[in-house]
Amino acid sequence: MNPLYLSKAKINVKSLAAEARAIRKEEKERTEPEEIEELRYHRAVRLRAEARATLLAYAYLRGRSYCTVETLTTTKDLPVSRMLEKMQAWRVPGRLYAGAYPLDSVHNWLNGLPTPIDQVLKELKERRESQERREASKEGLGTA
Repeated sequence: MNPLYLSKAKINVKSLAAEARAIRKEEKERTEPEEIEELRYHRAVRLRAEARATLLAYAYLRGRSYCTVETLTTTKDLPVSRMLEKMQAWRVPGRLYAGAYPLDSVHNWLNGLPTPIDQVLKELKERRESQERREASKEGLGTA
């Protein structure tokens, strides 16, 4: 089972996608050019920027490397501070992204360097594998 903050992030990603679909549908139903343009601006500028920050934060928390998430972008226009705000809103434990310099942690991720989340994910994986081995050995003893 995923930690609660990952579930919150996933829900946030899905709700932003649903909002974009609803706005696109509303654009098609409108006839006034001003209304259509206002809806399009909201979807294409505001919502898109929010969705990007959300998806980047979600990828970071899942341990996905930045280069697998975005391939054709420069690091100049990245929403790093918005990513950190998202993680705080999802109540992510600070040790996963912060340390003394939270911005450095995200910048390390963007540049393909190790981050605190990498160590935590490694520990969780090792713990899960250890638990699975214990359960498998208990099952083996019980059937003999």
